[in-house]
Amino acid sequence: MPSHRALAMFRGRNEGVLQLSLNADPQFDEPPKESHGEQIIIDHLGPAPE
Repeated sequence: MPSHRALAMFRGRNEGVLQLSLNADPQFDEPPKESHGEQIIIDHLGPAPE
């Protein structure tokens, strides 16, 4: 969802015009995988130290 739409929804909620609820999609429970570009850098330099 574009950020301007989310901001409009939150503004409507704050002004008492809207009621909102969020439902998380289970497919997003895991952290996202690296992009192709990030994977190339990781392969070249190795993973970042934690």
